[in-house]
Order: sequence, then structure tokens, then C-alpha cells
Amino acid sequence: MGMFDFITGPINKVVKGVTDIPGEITGVFNQVVEIFKKVQRIFDCLTAFFDFIGELCKYVVRFVSWVFIHFFPWLSQYIECAFYKITSLPNCFLWYSLDKIGFIIYLPFRFTFWLIDTIFNLNSTVQNLEHDFWGMLDYLDEYIHNEGEGKLGTGYHIIHFPDTVIEKCYKCSIKCLTPIPCVKNLNRAYRGLKNCGSGDVPDELKKCGKPSGNFEKC
Repeated sequence: MGMFDFITGPINKVVKGVTDIPGEITGVFNQVVEIFKKVQRIFDCLTAFFDFIGELCKYVVRFVSWVFIHFFPWLSQYIECAFYKITSLPNCFLWYSLDKIGFIIYLPFRFTFWLIDTIFNLNSTVQNLEHDFWGMLDYLDEYIHNEGEGKLGTGYHIIHFPDTVIEKCYKCSIKCLTPIPCVKNLNRAYRGLKNCGSGDVPDELKKCGKPSGNFEKC
């Protein structure tokens, strides 16, 4: 028995060493793969970082341009119109008061239209009909008032104040402010940087939210 172990012992060691070779090779291969994965993550994060810096610089340029080209002119126009309304107040107080009274009287109707849309989940159908109705009246007012081919040209309004009142009290109008530059691409780049190497980078946002007031969609 001792002689048998003396003979088979070295053989078993050689066999075990041979059978362990694939496992060793697999372990080395896995280590190499992990190194490549780490290098890939580093590369992805560097790419995401420079992408974010690029988008940030582009957005800063767009935002500063928007401030000087659109916002400041709009603000000066707003201040000019506010000053005009203040100076016109003594002569236009009656008309401004009638305007506000009409707005207050109409508020319950607007609230009712909104409430119907909300309760029955009509997706603003009633409110859109209201806007279409007022648009139709405005078109009819223009048809009756304005001169030109296919128009009556009476010089009278049906839903607006007389021309003399408009000229005296409402000739200053504030144009809509151009939408602020959208942060869609900057947000995408930030999320890419935040999730770099994780393989879980969210899709680019489709829009930046609902517009309100003078702001519109991206």
C-alpha cells in the first residue's frame, strides 16, 4: 500500500495540476476582463464629463444671448408700458375699471369651464371651445371694423373699445417673451455624467415641461 501511494502520489499531483490549468486560465481571463471593464468605465466617465462641460458652455452662451437679445428688450418694453399705463390712468381710469370689472365678472365662467374639463377629464376640450368662440368673435369684429376687400369697414367694434379709446389707453402692448433656452440637452449630459459606467443612463427628455404665461415649449 505504501509503494502504491509512492507511485500514484506524484501522478495524482500532475493530473490535478493539469486539471487546474483551465480554472487558472479562466481566473486570469476574468481578471483581464475586469481590468478592461474598469478602463471602459473610466473612458465612459471622461466622455460623459467632457460632454457635460460642452453642453454647459453651450447653454451658458445661449442663456446669456437670450438675456441680452430677448429678455432685456422685453423688460424695457414692460417698464415702458407700465409707465404709459400710469401716466394714462387719470384719462383712462373709467376704461381700465370697465376692463377689470369685465374680467372679474367673467372669472366664474372660466372657472366653470376649467372645472368641467377637470371633473370629466376632457383634456381642456371645453376651454379650447371657449378660446375658439372668442377667436371667432374677434374675427367677426375685424370683419365688421376693418376696411379692405371682403370686409365691411364700418369702423365699429363689437367686442372691443372704440378706436379712440384704444389709441388713448391701449396702444402700448407687451409682446410675448421668447422662451428661455431649454435645458433638455444639459439635463441629458448631467444624467449621463451622474450615471457614467453604470449602463443605466436614462433616455433624453422629450420636453422640458408645460409652458405657462409667456413661456412656451422647448
